[in-house]
Amino acid sequence: MRSLIYTLLFASLTHTVTAQWINPGFLTANAINGTTILADNHMYMCGDGGFLMHSEDCGATWQALTHPNGGNDMESIYFVNATDGYICSENGRILKTTDGGLSWTLSFSPAPDDLYKFHFVTDQIGTCVGRSGGIVHTTNAGGTWTAQASGTTVRLHGVHFFDNLNGIVVGRSSTYLVTTNGGSTWTPQATGIPGDLYDLQFLDASHGFIAAEFGVYQTTNGGATWTAMSMPVNTQWNAVHFADLTNGLACGLNGALAVTTDGGITWTSITTSTTAELFDVELNSSLNGIATGDAGTIRLTCELVVVGCMGDFNNSGAVDTADLLLFLGGLGCTGVCEHDLNADAIVNTTDLLLFLGLMGTSC
Repeated sequence: MRSLIYTLLFASLTHTVTAQWINPGFLTANAINGTTILADNHMYMCGDGGFLMHSEDCGATWQALTHPNGGNDMESIYFVNATDGYICSENGRILKTTDGGLSWTLSFSPAPDDLYKFHFVTDQIGTCVGRSGGIVHTTNAGGTWTAQASGTTVRLHGVHFFDNLNGIVVGRSSTYLVTTNGGSTWTPQATGIPGDLYDLQFLDASHGFIAAEFGVYQTTNGGATWTAMSMPVNTQWNAVHFADLTNGLACGLNGALAVTTDGGITWTSITTSTTAELFDVELNSSLNGIATGDAGTIRLTCELVVVGCMGDFNNSGAVDTADLLLFLGGLGCTGVCEHDLNADAIVNTTDLLLFLGLMGTSC
């Protein structure tokens, strides 16, 4: 069954986050497994059946990208800069672009099975992990890939390197592996995190996050200890991504999507109007984000991801006459519109009535 793909604009009610959904006008039945949003608001997403698309305008329009991977499923996409990017795929396949996705080359790594996630510590040195305990490593920007012995056959979902030598890999059944020699050897380490570990991100040598089967976890000491965060929904969380030490997103089963603006001390649910499983999420330095998932599900924002007040268009802390003037300037807008309070793709008198009901609100 085909599923509509929607874009999401985040507006806000006092101390909550609400969602406005816009249909960009194309359909897909493919699971969209991986996504990324760059600092310049270029977005990429990849998925099953060779699905690969790119937006140059923060999701307003999308273009299909040609590639040599045929109909093979693609699991994640990772850019080391604005032009050089990589895709993990089935059976050890790895794609690379050096021109922002205009063209791609395909290589066959020695991985024993499908690959899932990348991390590059420099533009030359990177690692990719996947099924059957597979780890492959490059020191020449993907020119060649070398297999590393993980010591496990479980599915590996996430990887991070702090430098050329020190790294962490996470995976199923609480698998948590560390290396201090660039991956020549990997050693299991107990974390106390139960179940499957699906995603891993570190912001610096101390602060890191894991999305897992039973929650989202945080470390402030480089992974020596991990603490469960208080999430708004008790569900499986598949991905977590922070733009900085305070602002982050997480996504998971049944359309679960949550935002934090205080480093994870508190999380707020985002209404997504979908029950599809969300597989991946990213938030860039401008606090614009995208989440993708099963059956062609996309949720994205190209406004500041905040917890504040709906109608406070100038972020002054109150909904007042200055915001009314901004709203009136947007009357008649169609499509993706900041002032479309009821998310029906047009700013009209219905939105005006909603806005007038918000007048006087303090954030």
